[in-house]
Amino acid sequence: MVTWSLALVWLLYLQATTDCSCPASSLVPEGNNLFLNQGQSLEAGTIHLDMQSDGNLVLYNSNSAIWSTNTNNAHRAVMQTDGNFVLYTSDNAAIWNTQTSGNSGSFIKVQKDGNLVVYNSAGQGIWNSGTWGIDGGNVCTGL
Repeated sequence: MVTWSLALVWLLYLQATTDCSCPASSLVPEGNNLFLNQGQSLEAGTIHLDMQSDGNLVLYNSNSAIWSTNTNNAHRAVMQTDGNFVLYTSDNAAIWNTQTSGNSGSFIKVQKDGNLVVYNSAGQGIWNSGTWGIDGGNVCTGL
């Protein structure tokens, strides 16, 4: 049952990212051991979320920072199975989170409108960076 459910979620994820105008990398579904390490980024158009080598998670529009976690020792960002998006140090200490635990099936998305959003399994936004309306482009709706 669990394997079938995970397979269905993965197929829906692939379908959503295939039919959508934004790249698959703009979505981080929970429970798939996908996380952002230092030096990696997620992108949607000119908007990109970077896990910087200094430990700060920063959302950019082209080369201009529009939001950050103001952290300096984060090693990775993880979308947890409980629905919480968390920054961890190299010692596995949580130093920042979206406070969205209790929402199994949630995922995080970098949107072309400049917003970083955690969506619950019903597709409702439960946390956002408050940075929408940056470029006025089409927003990929995904899952």
